[in-house]
Amino acid sequence: MAAIRDSRISSNDDLWDLAEETSRNSGSSDSEGRLLSGSQDLSDYAPKRRSPSSEDRSLYEKPTPSRSSLAGRSVQILRPDIGKEASRTAEAAAAREEFPVVICSGGDAHVHAFRAPKAPMLNANSLKESELSRWVISHPESTRKAARIIASHLTFVRHSDFLTRLNVTLNHLNRQIELKTGRPFEPSQNAVVLVEGHKSNKWVAELARENFKFNAARYYRLGEKDARSFQEYLDANMSEHIRASFDGKSIILFDDGSYSGAQICQHIQAVIEAVRKHHLNISSIGVVIPYMTQHAFDALQRIKQQSPIPVFIGMPHIMHTLTHLNEKFGIGQALSRMWRIPAENLANLCLFVFQHKIPNYQSFPEPLARGKVCGYDGSHVQKRGRFLSIPFIDEAEPPYKQH
Repeated sequence: MAAIRDSRISSNDDLWDLAEETSRNSGSSDSEGRLLSGSQDLSDYAPKRRSPSSEDRSLYEKPTPSRSSLAGRSVQILRPDIGKEASRTAEAAAAREEFPVVICSGGDAHVHAFRAPKAPMLNANSLKESELSRWVISHPESTRKAARIIASHLTFVRHSDFLTRLNVTLNHLNRQIELKTGRPFEPSQNAVVLVEGHKSNKWVAELARENFKFNAARYYRLGEKDARSFQEYLDANMSEHIRASFDGKSIILFDDGSYSGAQICQHIQAVIEAVRKHHLNISSIGVVIPYMTQHAFDALQRIKQQSPIPVFIGMPHIMHTLTHLNEKFGIGQALSRMWRIPAENLANLCLFVFQHKIPNYQSFPEPLARGKVCGYDGSHVQKRGRFLSIPFIDEAEPPYKQH
């Protein structure tokens, strides 16, 4: 019977997990993952909530009264950046209990609300062990060994495990920035976060805010590609006041996972271009992505080495890919034939199933997601005249796409 790996059980050859475990026992780690002496735990560097000073309050409108359930929760609207129409939008969002409202503006000055993040349903995206075992034994002998190896390396990431890893990643990022600046990193004073509505990056930023008090000084729209909304916003609204608001701050980018690394690298490069174009005096760029492939991590390391601005990467969990299975078990040829996957794509395909999201066929093998039983020649096995598929992954709508 195929055994499903639990994301809480790490392999001995995972360098990141080893560094994390050691840091809990003997100290922290620096930006390169090397262990630092000392007894302080990384949790010492978790961001803390700060009450706005009188100077901060002068930048914001007075709290907007709405329902009694919103008592004590303020609607924050930065005056220089949005007009009356956006203010009304923000007040309406507060009335719907989408709080607090922060700026996520593009050139059109739209306002997006930060709401309490939705957790995935408890039964969402679970793995059915009995169905997975049936899927393995239904393969012909020529592909059964590969199917068994694949099934034994499937990893299911529960929402609670994801939060734990997010906390580790945040703490590690905070520590790196503190080592660079020589002072405590306080997100409410020193962080600007870029996110996009109804995308996983905004949902992860909301989780960080809700669960780990990562409350940034400002939030702006990122855009779906090449930080386009952020660039458009700066092009349309740049002023000395906005330029000063970035002074000495770190721009933070969130996401739940990175497979090829292409998207996050494009965002970082676009942010660097925008910062240089408008002469913004930021201190660094931070990346908070709890799960990455080695391929994505290596791509970020190259960006980090080439960037004129310091780039810090919070410690991720490295997700093993089909390339790893091929190196360990020599099943690359079988995978390429039975699933008709080009060898060069194996590095981007993982065997991680997240409770909060539906497997994406660009990052997870499509035949596996559908439970297709395939022969060595790539044909879809038939039984009694019907194509044989045994789905074993429950699908659910990701929380960040729920309205």
